[in-house]
This record gives sequence, C-alpha cells and structure tokens, in this order.
Amino acid sequence: MQFNSNHAGPYPGCEGTVIRRSQRYFYETNHSRPIQIRCYVGTVSFLLYILLFFGFWIWVPMSKLRFTRNLLLKYPRFFSGGVFGTSPLEESTKKFELVTTFYGRGWKGKAVDATYRQKEDSWIVGKVRGRDGYQITGLCAAVSALVLVGGSQKLPRKGGVYTTAPVFTDTELVEMLQRNGLEFEVCDRGDIGYSGKIIAEIFDQIAAKEKRNISWGIAGRSLQKLQQVLDELESKLGKKLDKVPIIIANTNEEASLMKMASKARLVVNCTGPFKIHGEPVLLYNEEASEKGVYVVPACGLDSIPADMGVDFTRRTFKGTLNSVEVYQEVVSDNDGYGTGSVMNSGTWESLVYIMADYSELKKIRTKLFLKRLPDLQPKLSYRRLPHRIPMSKGLAGPYPSGEGTVRTYIGTEGYFFYFFAFLGFWFNAILSKFRFTLNLLLKYPKLFSLGFSGSEPLEENRQMFQIVTTVYGRGWKDKEVDETYGQKEDSWIVAKVTGRDGYEIGGICVAASALVLLDGGQRLPKKGGVYTTAAVFTDTDLVQMLQRHELKFDICGQGTL
Repeated sequence: MQFNSNHAGPYPGCEGTVIRRSQRYFYETNHSRPIQIRCYVGTVSFLLYILLFFGFWIWVPMSKLRFTRNLLLKYPRFFSGGVFGTSPLEESTKKFELVTTFYGRGWKGKAVDATYRQKEDSWIVGKVRGRDGYQITGLCAAVSALVLVGGSQKLPRKGGVYTTAPVFTDTELVEMLQRNGLEFEVCDRGDIGYSGKIIAEIFDQIAAKEKRNISWGIAGRSLQKLQQVLDELESKLGKKLDKVPIIIANTNEEASLMKMASKARLVVNCTGPFKIHGEPVLLYNEEASEKGVYVVPACGLDSIPADMGVDFTRRTFKGTLNSVEVYQEVVSDNDGYGTGSVMNSGTWESLVYIMADYSELKKIRTKLFLKRLPDLQPKLSYRRLPHRIPMSKGLAGPYPSGEGTVRTYIGTEGYFFYFFAFLGFWFNAILSKFRFTLNLLLKYPKLFSLGFSGSEPLEENRQMFQIVTTVYGRGWKDKEVDETYGQKEDSWIVAKVTGRDGYEIGGICVAASALVLLDGGQRLPKKGGVYTTAAVFTDTDLVQMLQRHELKFDICGQGTL
C-alpha cells in the first residue's frame, strides 16, 4: 500500500460523531456490523503539523474564557495566521484541494457480525476530493436538496432526523456529486492505469495494422483520470478519440461491473494487484462453461511468452516432449543498467504480494487441482545451483514457479548480477512476511528495489532491455508415446521468445489475445470455461500474430542426447 508523504494527527471534529451515528443507525436497523472510526487532520509537512498542533491548543483554552474568546472572534486574521479573513477572493479559495482519505481494514469475501474477532485480512483506501471548500459545501447542499425533492429516489420509508449516509445510501447522491466535480474513488495505489494506458495504445495500433474495425472503450473508477488517459492517447496515437466511450466501474461495486460487462463482447481486466482486485477465477469454470464464456486469467508478460513458448516448442518438436525447462532472462543493451526506474511501482507492488503470499498460493493450487498428473519418467530434476542457460551467455538459478514436468529459472547476465538478484530476492521475501516491513516495501519501492522501480518509468529506460524466454525441452524424436513410456530421452530442442520492453510485450500479448478471442474464425475450445493461454490458443494463429508485432518465436537448435 502506498500512502502519500503528508503528515496527520488526531482531529476532534464533528465528522467522527456524524459517522458513528450513521453506523449506529445501520447496526440498529439492518443489524450490520458497525465500522470503528478514527478521524485525523492532514498537513503537507511535519513543520506545518507542529504549528497547527500548537495553534489548536492555544485556541482551545482561549475559547473557554469570554474575554479571550471575544479576541478570537474580533481578530480572526491575526489568530489564524492570515488564513481567515472577511471575504476571501475566489482565486484564493480555488488554490486549495480538499482531500478526505479513508483507510479501511476488514475481511474480504466475508459477511460477519459484531461478535467476529479474527484478524483482519484486507485493506482498502478511498478518497473524496474537490477544489475550494466553500464550493464543495455549496455543491453538497444543493445536490442533497435535489435528491430529497426528486421523488424517484429511494429514501428511508419513515421521516425523521437522519445523518447523511442513512438517508442517501440508496440514492444517486454520489453519482450526482461526481458529475458536478466532486470526485469519489477507490485508490489503493498512487499510480493508476499505467499498464492499462500502454495496453490501450498498443491494442489500437495492432487492431489498425491487422485491419480489424473494432470499437473499444475504457473503464475505471475516476471519470477525470480516464479522460486524462484518453487525452494522453490522443497525442501518442495522433488521432481523435472523442468517440471512445468512458464507463465508470469499480471492482468493489458489483452493479457497476455488471453494467460495464453488459456493454462489451470482451473485457480486458487491467486492474491490479490481483491480490486486492482479483477473484478466484478458477471457481467460475463451471458457470463459464455453461454460458459459453471464455475466461483467460493471464495473458501478459509473465504467461504468454512462457506458456505459448512451451506450446510452440511442443508443436515444432517432431516427436514427444517429456520435459521442459523455462528460463526467463532480462538482457541489457549496455554493460550497466543505466539510470532511472524501469519498473512501475504498481508492478513492484504485485511482486511484493507474490512474495508475501507464495506459501498461500501453493495451498490454493493444491486445493484446486486435487487430481495429480501422472508420475512421468524419466523424472525432471530441479537444478538448485547456478548454471548456464542453454544457447546463451546468461546464468540462471531457481525461480519459485513451475511444477511437475516444467521447471522455471530466472536468468541474469553473470555471477555478480545473479548473486545480487538472489540476495535481494530473499531479503525482500523475508521482509514481505511481516506487516510492518511489508508496508515499508510498498511505501518505498524505489529504495527497496534499488532504483529499479518508480512511479512511471521513462520509455527510453524500458527500451534498454530485451526480455528473453528460453525453452529447453527433451524427449523422443519421431515417436508418439503416452504417459506410461519411460525410456531415456534421445533428443533436445531449444526455442526462444524475444521482445523489447516488458510493458510493451505485455501490451502486445494482451492485445493479440483479445483480437484472437474476438475473431469468430479462430479454432477455440468448443466449450467456454476458465483456461490458461496455451489451452485456449493452441489451435489459433496467436503466435503468428505476435510475430507480426515484434514478439519473436524462434527455434535456436535441435539435436540428439
């Protein structure tokens, strides 16, 4: 989770009292578990917070005595340090943005009552922001009045004295406020939409090159930020995108997701990290199969080059492959790694959660795949020591992924970089296991990644690197055998999948996958369901399309053992 650098301290305002009254109403009326509330005031610096703290405690005693209270009222400009005056100019009030931040903790996917005592397992950050406090107040009052007199809104059945949340919870108050400039958003991460922007840009380019006339839109939580994305894309693509639809959708609001999905034949999910915004999609396999829906949960950099690379190797090998070792390598154009970040902080956040939850992921896999694969022979051993990548100068070591007949390794450009990456990985992996140090990893990505991760890496920094996936397979040439065959392997094959810039590769993979799924002439599985990429795309021309757009699939060598 990434918080901003502002400082906060206790705030004895009325907001906490109002929220608690609302929670009491929901508890007594709907028997829903009340939310505990603490309110704080934020400042842009620690010095300003100290000044505000001491100022507050000078004003409070003064307000208790008639003489000093009259001084406070008579000389507001003096005692407020010039902040308050008679009639502030509009240009002065518009200089300030008011932001209300909500940091909540609870239990995801569980509806519990007030007696539940287990440790919280999830968090969420939301913000409400607007410019000019007087304008925000006027807007809130005006929209509240319009909702109350609207007639069609779902207000409480009985009249009474209410706080705002109980009376407006089932109305369109928030939507009306958003349409008039007050922004409500769930913003777990500071850098929203980085990968999504790249995917949208590449999708439009590839669709044009493939001569596919496809209309597309973008969806997200914030209308303002989505419009900014389209403005950026207009300048990059060199064409008007004013007809591209913008859909407001939130991963925490199922109704908004249903509305979004109803407008499209295909949805490309760019939200992340999957730990927070994802769903256990494999659980939807039966429902997707019944409705003829294809769900492909991984179509990016970490799946297509490896999975489709193995499938490409299998289809090219004349015979039967028994085992495969996959090497994922980042190759720099120069001897050094240059300056500036090459990884978006949202990507870093996903990596941190993978390290934190790796043992949990293994448990989930065990539960999902109760039926084990056959015990194949000869058995593929796991190389636990550093070793050379086949047909490469790179050095590889174990990578915590892959199982059974596939082993996965991470590649580096030499012993120094290997041990550097090895020690860094295990140091960060240990830190990710504890809440305090996990938050440090998420809060300071640039520090803990040694500068590799930043808010938005420059394209020229990303373009310095080639991403190479090497597939080394062994099997029996010119033989079609089943899982009971156990003779010694007699042949080998090496294939490579190569592209430049991990984000660009991810965008190409997602865009090409989407176009293949939308193409009615492709040979997809007969039934819908939840599929991995090779399972759904093996009989399509996905690899050929990827090759047309700078992701190369090559056979580098074959021979006998």
